[in-house]
Amino acid sequence: MGEFIREYQEIRSQIFISHIRLTSGSDVCYRNTHPFCRELGGKQYVFAHNKTLLWYDKKGGLDLGDFKPVGDTDSEWAFCWLMGQIKKRFGTDEDSTDVWSSEDFDWLQTKLHDINEYGDLNCLMSDGVRLFSYFDKRKYNSLMFLIRKSPFGSIRLMDDDFWIDLSDEKEPDEQGVIIATSPLTDENWVSFKPGQLIVVENGEIIYH
Repeated sequence: MGEFIREYQEIRSQIFISHIRLTSGSDVCYRNTHPFCRELGGKQYVFAHNKTLLWYDKKGGLDLGDFKPVGDTDSEWAFCWLMGQIKKRFGTDEDSTDVWSSEDFDWLQTKLHDINEYGDLNCLMSDGVRLFSYFDKRKYNSLMFLIRKSPFGSIRLMDDDFWIDLSDEKEPDEQGVIIATSPLTDENWVSFKPGQLIVVENGEIIYH
């Protein structure tokens, strides 16, 4: 997969989500594969989740609205419920989903706290404009972020154990945020706080 990403030149985006996981009991098939995708207000939302949520004993009382699971994972149930809540707040008008205020981010964090009551929740979600990242309030596993901007220097990649000079790869005005469960490089990674939502847009953290 890493070689494919390096060599395939057609991949262009401001936001990438990659999730590698073991199954926690559901069938190994395409419909149960993260990230999940749904459309709302002309945007494609994607969602990936780590660990387990105990929805199944209680899901009968949950109002998923118009968004129904295709597979049988706890993660997709959580995503469908969250999409239903977003639809209730913003509606389906494309312009309304373009603008998020700090109060909207506060609201989303509260909804993620609600999901977190059912189990462990480390998750990433994007609407193609913003990246929403949430860390489990009971500190399951870990979630970390790195702000990368000029001046660029040499870094060491932890898994491949080799060095790369970012000044040869990046333009001076480039910047971005990387989020991972553990440090990918020898740079200054910062841990999320328990129950924290961080929102990234155009390579900058706009809410934390």
